[in-house]
Amino acid sequence: MKPLWVIGQKLIVYPFYRDNTGFFFFWLLLLVVLQNPATFLFTEPFLSSVIQTPVILAIILAALFLYFLKCYGYVQAKLAQPEHEFLFITSLLPARNVWFSWLLVFGSVYLPAFFYLALLTGSSIRLRAGLTSLLLLSFGFILLPAKYRYLTIFSKYIGREATGLFLLTKVFTGAVTWAFLALYPVAEYGTRPAAIGFLIGLAGHSLLVFRTRLFEEERLLLLRQLPFSTGQRFLLFLVAYGSTLLPEGVFLLLYRDAPLSFWEVFAFYLFGLGFLLLLHGLLYRQLNQDNYFRQVFFLFIGFLFLILFYVPLEVLAGLSFGISLLLLRRYYYGFQAP
Repeated sequence: MKPLWVIGQKLIVYPFYRDNTGFFFFWLLLLVVLQNPATFLFTEPFLSSVIQTPVILAIILAALFLYFLKCYGYVQAKLAQPEHEFLFITSLLPARNVWFSWLLVFGSVYLPAFFYLALLTGSSIRLRAGLTSLLLLSFGFILLPAKYRYLTIFSKYIGREATGLFLLTKVFTGAVTWAFLALYPVAEYGTRPAAIGFLIGLAGHSLLVFRTRLFEEERLLLLRQLPFSTGQRFLLFLVAYGSTLLPEGVFLLLYRDAPLSFWEVFAFYLFGLGFLLLLHGLLYRQLNQDNYFRQVFFLFIGFLFLILFYVPLEVLAGLSFGISLLLLRRYYYGFQAP
């Protein structure tokens, strides 16, 4: 991996900063020289005011996104130059080394934006702004789906072709979770009743998961033939169901009648993500709708008893992630196209 990183530095990282010296000098003046010490753009008072002012925060994130596009365009242009055609040889190297090497290269180019995002995120955590912290943490990974577009293929299917089912599932999950939160406030009953309501909503995702698996089986024959590792294939579903559960995460963060802490919401989110991944993994054993819904019922009953016996959601999430990964590793190639 080190030789690739050295090549990336010489071909992309160093030329990028050299070609954009004027650009960085201007922003350095704006950040430090042209500001009063009390209003430096990296001091805690300014960062705190940004976190508490959504309009300014949106402007800063938009500027960081434009910088990301600038970085991405520069890297693409460099790789497209004829004198860099020798880089095709990297396709013969281990995929993991190549992936990490290019991630280091792009991260080095995007480093100034990461630095400012880290300052904003730290200020947001200190202010206990849970939703803003989640937004800033996720914003830092915008380069991933842009460089590896195949990661969003299932997310696009859910959003574009299964839109009606997706919206119906969100309404059902939100309504059930809200009902349990309203009837059994967290301050009085703890998070167990809310977790049960959330579990009912997750079981309502079973048809959406089945449709996604059917889409993979019938229309993504090529995907099975690509030389992806089990981890890369697992990441496909992680991105898809992670984005699917974002509305529930936002709802739990914004629910004020019985507020949950950021880490409690994060535990709910991980549990939901693990549950959906487990549902998808079950379908690799046998793509049969009747048997699948029977398994969903027994799985729901099992998790219900575990929640009633005070098993933490973090433990259930870890269990679900582990089993779903084992199912993918064990049964995926049974569905390879001939």
